[in-house]
Amino acid sequence: MKKLFKILMVCGLVVSATSCNKYLDINANPNDPTAATPDLILPQAIVSFAAYHVQFNSFAGYANGMTANGGGYGAFGAQTTYNYATTDYTNLFSNSYDNINDLQYIVDKTSADGKDRYFNAAARIMRAFAYQRLVDIYGDVPYTEAVKGAANIAPKYDKAEDIYTDLFAQLNTAIESIDMSTAEVPTPIKTASAGSVDVLFGGDMQLWKRFANTIKLRMLIRIQDVTSMASVISAEKAKLAGADFITKDAIVQPGYQAGNAGKQNPMWNTWAYNETGSPSAAGIQQVPTAFAVGFYDGKKISDPARGAVTYKSLTSYTGQLGSSTNPNAPNGSAWYIGTATGTSGDAVGILKGPSMGQPIMLAAESYFLQAEANLVGLVGSPATAQDNFNEGIRASFRYLYKDKSNAYSGSYSESKANDDANAYISANSKNYLVRYTTVTDIVNNTTTPTTEAQKLEAIITQKYIALNQIDANEAFNEYRRTGYPKSNPTGDPAHNAASTISVSTAPDKLPVRIQYPSSEYALNSANVPPAVNNFTSKLFWDLN
Repeated sequence: MKKLFKILMVCGLVVSATSCNKYLDINANPNDPTAATPDLILPQAIVSFAAYHVQFNSFAGYANGMTANGGGYGAFGAQTTYNYATTDYTNLFSNSYDNINDLQYIVDKTSADGKDRYFNAAARIMRAFAYQRLVDIYGDVPYTEAVKGAANIAPKYDKAEDIYTDLFAQLNTAIESIDMSTAEVPTPIKTASAGSVDVLFGGDMQLWKRFANTIKLRMLIRIQDVTSMASVISAEKAKLAGADFITKDAIVQPGYQAGNAGKQNPMWNTWAYNETGSPSAAGIQQVPTAFAVGFYDGKKISDPARGAVTYKSLTSYTGQLGSSTNPNAPNGSAWYIGTATGTSGDAVGILKGPSMGQPIMLAAESYFLQAEANLVGLVGSPATAQDNFNEGIRASFRYLYKDKSNAYSGSYSESKANDDANAYISANSKNYLVRYTTVTDIVNNTTTPTTEAQKLEAIITQKYIALNQIDANEAFNEYRRTGYPKSNPTGDPAHNAASTISVSTAPDKLPVRIQYPSSEYALNSANVPPAVNNFTSKLFWDLN
């Protein structure tokens, strides 16, 4: 595995960062006759996707109320005002297409029904996932004419709705490739001479199929109220009837190595300590928000067990984005609870250690997606929603209780995770954000059924908690779609997700998107959409 892995430093938390370099030391240029084969490009593409996942997470932490500027640091600019310019977060656009280019190369060099169809399916799934992530932050983007190299250096922009429609088709094709039965045995994607090719699911194609179904479910839920896509919704709802979804965390693990330049886990490297053992800039410049911590410290929900493995302290390092009086952050960041520092980092929680795997989708999200799909009738029945809701909470505890080896150690175990989750549900009997179906009035010894709106709010709020500082981008997407968890722009810091110096004109004082990069206006001006507004130019599924 170590032979396979040659990572370069993740671009870090810089608003206007440019594209990162490749992670694996191979030639991946489709225009070069010595270009590498799909078995070498696939692991690079998956690892790059994971690194860029961290960049999306870092951006969205500010936009959705999880992350605040730490004391003693200034010049945060657009991060604190949301007044994004075309030079802000350009890495999200450029790096996504760099990643998509590699995945497209694999799709082009393989076939959906040949011996190499497993490579084709995996690349097709990851390409769809990358595009879905890109569309959900930008809307219309180049698609049908994208990544054509010199053949088209100014691709047209496709409608976001049309891209979503085709992404469903691409994922369906990948699933068909996995299910296909032919006389020719497909080449497995598990191993190669250089090491593991499938650094996500270890060659288990049924897990890839579940993953594809879960991405489809995420997309279907996103568009459920878009009337112009009624036929797509109906067709995909039928295809997902009886489908299986992921029940384990989707974690990329190419063999991240502590203390090795460019080879540490990208989230750890960005937020905790770099390969020399020095505290990472992002970790010492930022602190958790009172809005996020409020879901643990009792201001909104009491959750001391997860709070203890999510934050170094629930009281010492809490602030609000934009405030000039926020506390200083500790070395290694407020999200690292361990005592060992530098390259020796070792803990449970969010920042587990420099060799931890990088999650790109949690099992908890899968269960919460199923719970909402049950609630609204897209998949299964409302009767199963509570089970999926509770299992989503338990899955969150299970992920956080694992160490950097993705295993339980010390006093942590699967049974403890499940027991603590069940205790959390029981302890919050009066809180519909935890109880889902009924809330208890202890004084009058009565229970009251929750409304459909409260059930949805509970699902999205619990998803926000599970994704806290792990996939802030997806939590931001869900907030824009549903308005949950609730944020009061005139409330106290525990109930207001917005920055104190926000210039947003939206009612909640938060942004709804970012700008297209300046490079597109310079090089593709005939096709890039005209100026968009950070506060009013909503995505097609943002009907809230």
